[in-house]
Parts: sequence; structure tokens; C-alpha cells
Amino acid sequence: MDCHWFSRLPHGEPTPPSRCRRLLGGLAQPIVLLAAAGLLTSTGAPAAESAAKAPTAERTTIRIPAQNPVGIAAMGGRMWVTDAGAGEVLELNPSTGQVIAKFSLELKQPKGLAFDGQRLWVADQATRQIVAYDVADRKQVKAIPVRWPEEKGFKTIEALAWDGKMLWTAIAAGFSSTFNQVDPESGRIVRSVFADCDPRGIAFNGSLLFSLCFNGDKNPATVDQRQVTSQDADMQKTRRLLRRLEAIAPAGLTFDGTNLWALDAKGKQSVTVRVD
Repeated sequence: MDCHWFSRLPHGEPTPPSRCRRLLGGLAQPIVLLAAAGLLTSTGAPAAESAAKAPTAERTTIRIPAQNPVGIAAMGGRMWVTDAGAGEVLELNPSTGQVIAKFSLELKQPKGLAFDGQRLWVADQATRQIVAYDVADRKQVKAIPVRWPEEKGFKTIEALAWDGKMLWTAIAAGFSSTFNQVDPESGRIVRSVFADCDPRGIAFNGSLLFSLCFNGDKNPATVDQRQVTSQDADMQKTRRLLRRLEAIAPAGLTFDGTNLWALDAKGKQSVTVRVD
């Protein structure tokens, strides 16, 4: 900026050079302060405050080398995916998606996946069992029956999760879909809560329950969270939307200790969802 910008006073008289310098000097400090605060754009107009608060659209994805991915689990820098097409569980490098190891499942219709720190749990839709495999030697060590609240009906087992002590199932049954806390020793349902959506995934971070919801073919899938409390009504009050995920076929959800991973069956990829 130079003195030509202030070439004339309001009444048309030429601006004396000394006054011009005083005017420029008086404006310099406010301009610097506005720029430092991020309130001045390249055009000199105030930046919209909402832009700073808008969630980032950045997504990290990894390709999943599976024929039909139907479940995902991650913990301690490790990641696994259930491949119903090949009848296998794949261990993947969570940074690249490359297969590290795999083992076969003697299940007719595998679905879902959960890791409890020692065992991987996979559901079998056909036999309505949940089968545990030792993660070290990959051998089957346990099988428990899938149960569901009889009065709420049953359609499909959509997902599994581990809350630190108990196993959880996501049972799809239309408007009666439920999340069920399950005793891993007997398969007995300890608690059942309404999902309030068509669930495709469930995950935990301490007392936070995350769910991945299918909202029809024309609407984006959504990830939400709620606080696990002793009363179902109180849990519903804490429910809030985390992210909308466009153009994915939701098939599983897991929390790796830092981020959520949403499994996309159609795109054969896993998408990170950052937890605020």
C-alpha cells in the first residue's frame, strides 16, 4: 500500500505526505492483528466463523483384499477382517491393507468379528453360533449359541464387538433391532438395548458405544455414539451423530484405540472415522 491510495482528503484537497504516513501507520497494527487472528482473508474480508468449526472431510482408507468382507476387528496395532467369500479370517497390515496371515473358518455362513485380546469371535448365521478362535494358534477353542430377545424377533446377526468384559451382538430385526450384551462363557443375554437403526456394526471405547447404521441404498450410512448407562432411556439421550459416510455398503465397525474403522463391503475398503 502507498500514498496514492490516500491521494485526496474528503474535500478534494491533496493529502500531505506527512498525514498520509500517519494514516498508513495507524492502519498497520489493526491489519496485522486481524491477519494473525485468522479473521482476514486474501481479499481483506472477514473469514466465516463456521468454516473453522466445520468437521474435516479428510478420510483415510485402506483396500481390503477380500472376496466378501463381512466383519472387522482391530486392537494394539493389529487388524483382522472376516472374508465370507473365501471362508477365512485375514490379518492385515492396518497401514497398507496387505495380508500378513490368514486362517480358514469351518463355518457355513460367517458374519461379524470381535477381538477380546486373546480370541477372535466370529458368528455363523447358518448354525446361530458364535465361535472363538485362539489368535496365537488360530484353532477353535469355544462355541456359544446366538440368543436374542424372543419378543423382539430375529432376522440376522449383523455384527460383533467386545466391550472389555463382555461380548456384544447386533441383531437386525427391523424396528426391533437390538444390541445385546452376551456372557462369553454361556451365550446368555445379560442386557438388550434398542439399536434405533438398522445396525451393520458396533464398537466400544470404554463406556462409549458406537454404531454403524444402514439407512437405505439412497442415503449415506451413519456412525453415531451413545454413553452406556444403566437405563436405556438415558442412553438414548446421549446419542449423537459422528459422521455420515457417502457411497459405502456398511458391513462392520471397530475401534483400534485411536480411530474407528468402518468396513465397506461393496468398495472392499475400510474407512477411518475420527472420534472427536
